[in-house]
Amino acid sequence: MLYANKGEKVVGKIKLAKLIFIASKEISLPGVEIETKEFIPYKEGPYPVDFNDIIDFATEQNLMEVENDRIFKITSFGKRKIEEIFGNKKEILTEIEKIKEKFNKIPDDLLLAYVYLKYPGYTGRSEIKRDILEVIKKQFASFKLVARRKKISEADVERAIEEARLATLQKLRRSPE
Repeated sequence: MLYANKGEKVVGKIKLAKLIFIASKEISLPGVEIETKEFIPYKEGPYPVDFNDIIDFATEQNLMEVENDRIFKITSFGKRKIEEIFGNKKEILTEIEKIKEKFNKIPDDLLLAYVYLKYPGYTGRSEIKRDILEVIKKQFASFKLVARRKKISEADVERAIEEARLATLQKLRRSPE
């Protein structure tokens, strides 16, 4: 993930974990088997098993650097290793680039909302799920109140909300132009 987009840094452990999670779930290439880490429901949604150990190992091996315990960058040695390993598998790198380009620059709360809406099975132990859902509920409640005043049925509101949710997910999945 750190190699993608010319080594663009990733800010935050949550962001890095969610980028890896999304890539593991959404990259599917015919004839290519991608080994992925196991993810567990954790405090802020899905989290890779042994994630901290992997970060420590990659840092010790000079594959990546971590600044201020939250800014993750690939090293030149790490870039060379990725090119050695994936040199003839450019399609995998291209798919990872698409994921990183779509999600790396969006705010964490929007990234978490995407993950929580699309992969609810990984939010069972989340300590922030309630907060995220509460913000969404408040926005929907305001929308319903306005709809009632305008004499729009609750069924129409529910249908509009579902359409908006699906449109948002589709928009987030699309690559930026």
